[in-house]
Amino acid sequence: MDKQTNIMLSHYEGRIFRINAEGKTVVLLNLPESRCADFEYIADKNLLVIPTLEESTVIAYKFIN
Repeated sequence: MDKQTNIMLSHYEGRIFRINAEGKTVVLLNLPESRCADFEYIADKNLLVIPTLEESTVIAYKFIN
């Protein structure tokens, strides 16, 4: 969950979604060149850390309000 209690989830094909309490879904990231593994959202730093499967790398994104 993020700071606003939205649920965040990933799709294997490189997309990260946010779903709010009303069920509205928003694509936060679309990384078609990357296969996403389980990610970690560090709420106090607004940081999303995503390990990739095929590239064996880790990608980090900082959300700025």
